[in-house]
Formats: sequence, structure tokens, C-alpha cells
Amino acid sequence: MIESKQIIIIFLLTTTLILASTALASMKVIHEENIDYDITPERITKNSYMPLNEIANELDIDYERLSRDRVIMMYKKYLYVLTPNETFIKSTQNNIYLDNPIIKVNDHILVPVEFLTDYLDIKILTRKSDIPDDDREDKNIIANIFLDDNEYEEYEDLELNIEIINLSNQEEVLEFSSSQKYEIYIRNSQGNIIYTWSKNKNFAQAFQKMKLEPKDSKNYYEEIDLRGFREGMYYIEAEILANNFRINTGIKRFYIED
Repeated sequence: MIESKQIIIIFLLTTTLILASTALASMKVIHEENIDYDITPERITKNSYMPLNEIANELDIDYERLSRDRVIMMYKKYLYVLTPNETFIKSTQNNIYLDNPIIKVNDHILVPVEFLTDYLDIKILTRKSDIPDDDREDKNIIANIFLDDNEYEEYEDLELNIEIINLSNQEEVLEFSSSQKYEIYIRNSQGNIIYTWSKNKNFAQAFQKMKLEPKDSKNYYEEIDLRGFREGMYYIEAEILANNFRINTGIKRFYIED
């Protein structure tokens, strides 16, 4: 069973503040990994803030600095570029405009709860939280992408496996309008698509079906020529192109070295 929403359970409200613009003067910052504020609101609202490093510890979030004041964050299948003092977030899903800006305090990046609940679809449950407890949904069909390694030389081929899984207890049928079952994208460290697998490929334009028995899976192996890719960090994901299911794999990160 796969949950479409992730949950952060917070029992102490010492990692929140109500408004960054008025609270900076009264906050206490520990010069280590933990941040402790002397503002402890009665409840967490969408104007409250949470440190990115603490959120990453609770959820499957990966992030790293692009520069001193810019962070790239990966959550599920999307990338987000966070810039302190900005309400605009560049994303591979949809660009985001917040009411409350991203902020940086003592080299810690803080994000408003608004970003977590409204755009990342994360539920935040506290003893005094006013964030509604939404129902969770299940997906019968999921997909994964696996890499043989995460570090490659420029002349090597990137080897990957795409797996489509039927988690339900009944047969599922995926319908395709051509022989192309999936698309593969590679993004650079800025989150821009620089490689599309289907480019310059031809596919038979004929309606096709794929049957998946209960708890069964299909696997597809591909190799991608890395010649032409420069040294650096990249992100890869796949999209299943069924007409009746639109499924994305998670994002995997890999490096290319000289």
C-alpha cells in the first residue's frame, strides 16, 4: 500500500515561528544543527516555518547547496530550487508562488508550512495543529527506476531498470496508444531536462495493452550513452505513458566523473 501523502508528526513546537519578518529579532539560534526559537505558537499554521534539515530527517527528502544562497531539493519525483527571501520556487512540476518567503537563519534554510501542505502534499500533525487531517489515497500501480551504480565515467553507459508493479489483488490492464511504454528524462543540477530518451526514436502507432496479474511486475532494461554529458551531478526519472494510468518513478541521482 502506497500513501499519496506523507506525514510529519511534531510533538514540540520549538522549531516553528509565526512570521519571519517580525520574529527574527527574538529568536535564539544554536550554532549547531538544531534551531530553537523562543516563539512557541499555540498551533502550527501555514505561516509557521520549519527548518529544511529537520524535515529532511523525517521524510525522504534530499537536498544540497547550489550556492551559498540557493538550495536544490528533491522530493518524490520533483526537484525544487529554494532561494532565501524569495516567494518564487522553481520546480520541475509547476513553478510555485508562496505567500511567505523562504528564509535563511544562521546558514539554516527554513520553509513555510504553506509550502509543505499546499504544494508538497505533506500533512503536519501536532497536538495543537489546525492542519486538517485529509484522507489518504492508495495507488494500485506504481513504478520504480533502478541504477546499477551512481557514479559513472564519461565514456560509460548508464544501465537502468524500470519496474512496473501491480500492488492490487486483481488484474490490472494498462492501455497504450503506441509501442512506447515509458519516457525517460535526465535533468541537470539546475533541474532542467537535458535528455529525453524517446528523441530520435520511432514507435509503432498501434493501440496496445499490458496485463499485470495481482502482485505481478514488468521490467524493462535500458542503456543510455553518457558520451556528451559533462562531469557533474544529474537526476533521472521515468514516466509510464499508459492512457488509463499516469505513473512516475522516483528520481535517482547519479554522478559523471572525468
